[in-house]
Amino acid sequence: MSNIPIVDGVYFTAKHTVLIEAKTASEQTTSYNLRAGVKYTLLCSTLGAGEEIVGEIYDPSRSAWQPWFYAGNRVKLAQNQEQFFFDGASGLVRFVKSATTTNVGLTIFYA
Repeated sequence: MSNIPIVDGVYFTAKHTVLIEAKTASEQTTSYNLRAGVKYTLLCSTLGAGEEIVGEIYDPSRSAWQPWFYAGNRVKLAQNQEQFFFDGASGLVRFVKSATTTNVGLTIFYA
């Protein structure tokens, strides 16, 4: 287990992918493939007022990206909403981060 990071004395074994390294600059991620039957958690660093990370989903019928809605809500991380949980979804998604006053990153956990 020597390659597994230890956080506060506990082995950190959660499966995850860092989609955006913590930074203040705006960024758009590369596409990420969601698989049905997988439980996902999106987690970002603390966001300030007016700062957000929004999800987009690819529509193959139009060969275009569009706003991503899940269970009737826009997939968006914002101040005091820095976590988003979902499952039962499949498709190609990406995330768009606005410029932020502090370093903010985005990680997706899956199980």
